[in-house]
Amino acid sequence: MRQLPVVVRIAFEFESLNVLVGDGSAEVTRSVNDRLAS
Repeated sequence: MRQLPVVVRIAFEFESLNVLVGDGSAEVTRSVNDRLAS
């Protein structure tokens, strides 16, 4: 029971990390598309 908060915290950290990575790759994709379009 005591380990549950740790697992939840790790899950939240992974979720926020995925959001950060997703935003970063979206930025990279957008800049690459802009470069190809010009």
